[in-house]
Amino acid sequence: MKKNLLLLFLIFYFKGFSQQNYEYIGVLKLKGNSKMLISYRLVFFLNGNLIKGYSISDLSGENETKNEISGFYNKKDNMFSFKEQDIIYTKSKTPSKDFCLINFAGKSNIEKEKSKISGSFTGRFQNNIKCIDGDLELVKIEKINKIVTKLNKKIIATKRVNDAVKKKVNPIKIMDSLKINNLRKNENLNVFAKSNLVLLTVWDSKIEDGDIVDIYFNNHLILTKYRILNTKKTLPITLKDGENIIKIVAISEGYEGENTSEILISDGSRKFELVSSLKKGESSTITILKN
Repeated sequence: MKKNLLLLFLIFYFKGFSQQNYEYIGVLKLKGNSKMLISYRLVFFLNGNLIKGYSISDLSGENETKNEISGFYNKKDNMFSFKEQDIIYTKSKTPSKDFCLINFAGKSNIEKEKSKISGSFTGRFQNNIKCIDGDLELVKIEKINKIVTKLNKKIIATKRVNDAVKKKVNPIKIMDSLKINNLRKNENLNVFAKSNLVLLTVWDSKIEDGDIVDIYFNNHLILTKYRILNTKKTLPITLKDGENIIKIVAISEGYEGENTSEILISDGSRKFELVSSLKKGESSTITILKN
């Protein structure tokens, strides 16, 4: 009897501290003269009524930016709020002090499978001065996945499109690509670090097809003609204040197409993941900004 009571206590205790994960995708509609639409992804977990997670704007675009978010959710009245805080990474050349961060509050029953998050948001700079406002329209990822799966089945079944085109317009692969931070020729990713020491990990998560790279850190060659393997290669890197530049150069392409490297930069509790996709002779960079 005592064991059963203890078991029940543990179940309810840990249930109270369990985290629920949520993901939404959609657009930001900026107000003012631009009327610009920006793709937007929101990923967070709910611990009690506290929200923690991240947002990504301009998915796979030249200004793709990832921010930490925090907020609150009240299950009784479905009040949902969050605000963007620290920038985790960005491809934009805009100075970090000029980034307009989203502050949102509205109603949404996030427990429902077909729930939406929509309404007006306020934009503020890091010093809390108001910048551009707009509207936010997000749909739960589960609903998008169902639509995409149905669409893909129709594309596969049709005889009007050849197999080569079907592969290119595969909506499932297109959706998956939006979740990957892909670094291509001459692109730079700005990463904001808080630690003096970071770990750089490189590997191939798919088929080992002979991709070879050179990797530089602040103009010093730290990996020479390195063949990318499924086994992860990790290097500790000590940062200086200001800019620290990692450069990836494709020495050769494997037999599976482009030279692709999975890259993870670990800064204590924060992690930055990306895929470098290059042709022979091309390069891309990661600038780690240490405060």
